[in-house]
Order: sequence, then structure tokens, then C-alpha cells
Amino acid sequence: MEVLLAIGGTIAGEIAKNLVAPIWRPIYYLIYYKHNIENLKEELQLLDDKRTEVGLRVNNAKSNLQVVVDSVIRWQEKADGIDRRSKEFIQNEMNVNKCLNRYSFSRKAKKMTENMLALLEEARNFGEIAYPDPCQKIELWFSDERIKNFKSRESILNDILMALKNDDLCVIGICGMSGIGKTTMVKQLMKNMETEKLFDEFAMVAVSDTPDFRKIQDEIASCLGLELKNDESEVEDGLGEIGVPLGCRSNGCKIVLTSRNEFVCSSLGSQRNFLMKVLNDEEALVLFKETAGDSIVYDLLDTVNEIVNECEGLPIAIVTLSKALKNKNKHIWNDVLRHLKNSKLEYISGMKAKVFSAIELSYNYLEDEEAKSCFLLCSLFPEDFNILVEDLLEYGMGLRLFKGVEYVHEGRDRIYKLIDMLKGSNLLLEGDDKRNESVKMHDLVRDVAMSLASRNKQWHTLQSQARINEWQYDDGYKNCTAISLLCEDIKKLKHHLKCPKLELLQLWHDCQLERLPTNVLEGMKELKVLSIASRIPSLPQSIDVLKNLQTLCLLNGRLNEMHTIGALVKLEILEIRSYRLGELPAEIGLLKNLRLLNLRRVENLRYIPPVVLSRLSKLEELYLPRRYMMKWEWKEDEEKTNASLSELETHHITALHITVVNAYISPKDSVFRNLIRFHIFVGKSRLFTVHKDSENVLHLKGDASDIKGSGICVLLKEVEVLYLEEVKNLKKIVNKIEDNSYAYLKRDECVDALVRIPESPKSPLSYLSNLRKVE
Repeated sequence: MEVLLAIGGTIAGEIAKNLVAPIWRPIYYLIYYKHNIENLKEELQLLDDKRTEVGLRVNNAKSNLQVVVDSVIRWQEKADGIDRRSKEFIQNEMNVNKCLNRYSFSRKAKKMTENMLALLEEARNFGEIAYPDPCQKIELWFSDERIKNFKSRESILNDILMALKNDDLCVIGICGMSGIGKTTMVKQLMKNMETEKLFDEFAMVAVSDTPDFRKIQDEIASCLGLELKNDESEVEDGLGEIGVPLGCRSNGCKIVLTSRNEFVCSSLGSQRNFLMKVLNDEEALVLFKETAGDSIVYDLLDTVNEIVNECEGLPIAIVTLSKALKNKNKHIWNDVLRHLKNSKLEYISGMKAKVFSAIELSYNYLEDEEAKSCFLLCSLFPEDFNILVEDLLEYGMGLRLFKGVEYVHEGRDRIYKLIDMLKGSNLLLEGDDKRNESVKMHDLVRDVAMSLASRNKQWHTLQSQARINEWQYDDGYKNCTAISLLCEDIKKLKHHLKCPKLELLQLWHDCQLERLPTNVLEGMKELKVLSIASRIPSLPQSIDVLKNLQTLCLLNGRLNEMHTIGALVKLEILEIRSYRLGELPAEIGLLKNLRLLNLRRVENLRYIPPVVLSRLSKLEELYLPRRYMMKWEWKEDEEKTNASLSELETHHITALHITVVNAYISPKDSVFRNLIRFHIFVGKSRLFTVHKDSENVLHLKGDASDIKGSGICVLLKEVEVLYLEEVKNLKKIVNKIEDNSYAYLKRDECVDALVRIPESPKSPLSYLSNLRKVE
């Protein structure tokens, strides 16, 4: 009986449950309608936040060349889908007859909320979201195709390749004087090894006379697609200490060293050194003629032969001089030959005297004095340094090097013109970024440039503490017009240097100082350009004496206090790079003459006080950090807690880099009407993209209805890179583009548009054949 009751009770319970559940569920959904809708909205906000967080982690991983885990990619796809469906559902819920649809909407809201909770739980269990990518190929290029087939080069190239195939050799040295072609040889080696598939991965770094081993580690890691965790530990001298494996058979790693000095290669463990010699007479003549081209006429042949002989077979001297003489008349050729034979030449360690003269002649025959100044300006930067064109612009504008230039954008045009001239003369090289935004100097050319700068302009570059001490105590600084201090212990500077003629001071080294010497700037009242990259936390106390300062570059990562900056009444260009500066000082509003404000690398910027920007009435260019979503205020009649873009409406802004969270923006276009270059991001994007500074970029996310008729639309005429991410009502933007803009956007060389839009059989931008869709 007890057994029967037990079975009967269980069966009865199940019967009751099955009878009640269908009746209760509709009642539940009706009673908890508002509760379920509110729950959905709350969880949707949490999911949005998590999507943003995961998106940032994914973008960061991709920027470090890592491969994102498949499960994370699938999570993003699912989260994007439910986010889109939930927002559509909430919008529909607001617009329909709720009485008739309460049950259906409540039920769907409950189900969507459960799906969101599952996604959030899955995200909480994420471990590592990415892993290192099998090494990306580094760009291989050969700097002078003309010499790679010369017998003297082909022979040594083959010998080095054989050595690299020898399992008993793991460290090989290539030695020879500066300008002989060692770096060119290594690049050709890499090209051949890639073709023969001798190695899977390559990394190439330049090491200066005063090496920064932490920087070397970072560069090697970058080449291999790795990210080194930041720490404060010191890296000792030597290949082993920076993580380069020195064993041979166990890891398949080979190391090729290049140096002017064979002893240096041997001291670093080279097992076999190859000495590169100069070109023979026949090869040197062929190289000179091929570089000079058709400018060599019959009656110059004897002169050409003599000039080539004076270059003594050194490729850099031959190429530099032949480019300088290209299309020049015979009188100049004769004068160059006479100079090479008779001039009293300077001596620089490791450089042939005739080589110095050849490079000096190339400099002398530059027809533009501004190009000469630009060349010498490059000598103030560190060895093997990628010199940013924007740095040259800021220095040049501050020193008033450019004649007839009124606006900053005109100065930028001028500096690019000068750089092209110097590249054409082989005095400058393309920077490693390959984006035409930086340049480099061959170390030999830089040595000559430093010598010419100190002799012709009293511009001095000091790279060692001993040199600084010598320079300080013989009063060598009194007549200087430019000083670049590139050594570590700059805190040993005299507290008070009297440099009455000094116009440029560059204090560069990545060392942490509590402060600069208190009165170090007091004797520099004519200073026009000041660049500091020494990680000081605050400005020097004596900076207020710099009443003539035009350009100030604060390029350290720890600056957090700069209230004295308001004293720099003539300042026109201000660039700040700091990860500690969260609030822009209100004192910047006192800089009435400021024309360029560059805050792109102030990574933690959170606040710009109201009215600061409006007080900068001469401002032409404003650059703000890409990663920070600036919460701009748009309306003037409300109490403002942050800067307003309306503050820029009366300014003649020609360059603007900003990110705005809200898609709804001011209808006025005066802020955007005069823009020549811009990077403008509207909406909270999950994409992180990198572009050339020279490209005009417009990134829109949200509802196109919000920006219809706004000032942003005027930029569609000038955009070169267009991103439309999850844009609704896209036709409303397209219809605002004028006919001539259609043609502009269709030109492949002008636009690279990545479009993220809802699926549609007929996209409103389908007529633009060069658009690429982001899936």
C-alpha cells in the first residue's frame, strides 16, 4: 500500500504539474511583462559593455600581430547578432499595441535575456583570447639594385650564404668601412634566404654606438610578432642578455652581425667574419654612370673617370656624388673634381677623407638653402633614428626656416618638398615605416652632417657624457645656436648655462629624472624650440623665462604637471606625449598665439576644461587621442562640464583629429568647412584602425538620420578613407553627397572604404566599385 501510494503520489504530482504549467506560463509572462522588458534592457547594457571590452582586447591583440582564438570570434558574432536583434525588439516594443502583444513580447524578452546571460557567463570564462601568430614576413627590399650583380658583391654574397647553411656556424660577421654596403648586403641576404626558404622567420635591427638593449629587444619582438611585457628591469650588454640564443644546433637560429670594426663582431661571438671591400674601378664607373644617367655627355668622360677615382670605390660616395652632379653643366663637374683633389678635408674616425668631401659637395650643390637647413636639422636626431616629418615641421616652423610660409599646412607642404629634394640627392633615406611619414640618415651621412652643422651653424649634437663635460668646461656652449643632448646622464648639466644665442635645445634620453637642473634654462632667453624627452614629471622651473619660445615638444611618458606653461606667451606649436596627463591644464588657454596643439599621444586624456579651446583664437590644427572617446558638449546654453566643439567655430581650423561618442552632432559646419586633413570618428566603435597622417579619414557609426544636415556631411567631399560601421538609414548620407563627390569616391587612388552595414540586396553604395565590405 505504501508502495502504491508512493507511485501514485509521484504520478499525481506530475499530472498536476503538467496541467498547471500551461495555464501559469501565460499568466507569468503577462504579470512580469515590465519586469522582463527592464531585465532585458539591463542585460543588454551589460552585454554592450562586455562587447566593447572584448573588442578592445581583440583589437589590442591584432595590433600585436596575434591570432584571436576562434571561440572569441564566434562569441563576438553571437553577441553582435543578439545585440542587433534585441535593440530592434525594444524599438518595436515601443511602437506596437502593448495590450495585444504583452504575452509575446514578455516571452521573447525572457528568452533574449537568458541568451545574454549565457553569453556573459561565457565571456567571464575567457582565458587568453589570442596567441602569437606564426611570424609575419618582414618587408624585404634592396636599396640599390644596380650593385647586387657586381662580381665583387656576388662572390661575397655566395660565400655568406654557404656559411649560413653550415650547421657548425651560428654567428657570422660582415665587416667593412661605413658606406661600403654592409646593410645592403644583409638585405639582399634576407631576400635570397626567403627565396630558398632557409629560415622561417627574420628579424633585423640597427644598433647604435650607444645601444639601448631594451629598445633592441622590443624591435626584435616586433619583427617576430611578439609583445614583451613592460617592466623596469635593466638589460645588460651582450646578445645573450637581450634574449638572442647563442647556441647553434639546438634551435636553428643564425645571427649576422655588421660592423665597421672586425673586433666588434669577434667580441660578440662571430665564428667567421667576411670583409667587404670597395668596388673595383670598372664596377665603380658603371655605378656612377647608371646613377648619373643621360647627363654624362662625351666631353665629360675624362672628368667622370677622375671623379670616380676620387670616390675610391665606395658605393655611398659614388651614388651621392653622381646624384648631386646629375644634369649639372660641365663647369660644375670641373669644379667638383678640383675640390676633391685640392680641398683640405676634415677627419672623421672610420671615414675616408674623400668620402667626406663627396658628401659635403652633395650638400653644397643643393640649390635650396632651406633644404640645406633641413638636412642639418636631421643631424640633431639620434643615430639610426626614424625622424618624423612632423618633428621636422615643428622644429622648422619654430626656427622660421621656411620663407613665405604663413600657415602650418603650408609649412608641411614645404617640408615634404625639401625632403624629396634630399632623398633625390641620396642625403636622406625613406623611414622604416614605409608610409612617407619618417626619414632616416645613413650613419656616414649623419657624421658628415653633424660636422657641417657644428661648423656652419653652430649646431652641436652631444652623444656622450665625456663630450658634454668637455663642452661645458671650455665654454663651448656660449656661441651655440642649437644643441642636441642625446646622452643618458643629462642631470649632470650645469645648473646655469649661458647660451645667449641658443635657438634650439633638444634634451633626449629615456631616463627617469626627478627634475631638470633648476635654472638650466635661465641663460637661454632667445630659445625658440625646446624638445624634452627625459620622462620628467613636471616642467623645469625656469621655463617661464622663455618669452620667445615658438615650439615646445614634451615627449616623455610621465608628465603630469605643467601649470607654468601659461607664461610662454609667444608659443605657436605645442606637442605633448604623456600617459599620466588626464586633464588639459586650463593655463593652455593663455597661449593666445598657439597654432598647433598635438595631444594625440596623451593616452589618458579625460578632460578638457570649457573655454580653453575658444581662447586659442589662432589655432589651426588640433590633434586629440584616437583611443579616448571625447564626450564633447554640443550646446552652448547648458552648463558645460567639458569642452565644446562650438568653441572652434570662430577658428580657422585646417586639421582636426577627434573622436566623438554621440552620433548626434551640431548642425553647423563651420568647424569642418576649412579642413584640409582630418581623422574624425563618430560613434563608439569596436574597430581600431591605423592610417597615415596624410589620409583624410571619416569613421561613422550609428543612425545616419542623426547626422543628416550636419557639418560632418561636408567632409564626404574630401574623405579618402571612409568607414561606415553598422550605419542605419545609409541612404540619407549618400543623398547628401554631391555628384562630383561620387566621382571622387570612385577613384581607387583616393578612397579605401570599409563598410559595415546591415545585409541588403541593394546597398546604397553599390555603385562604388572600390568599396570593400568588413564582415
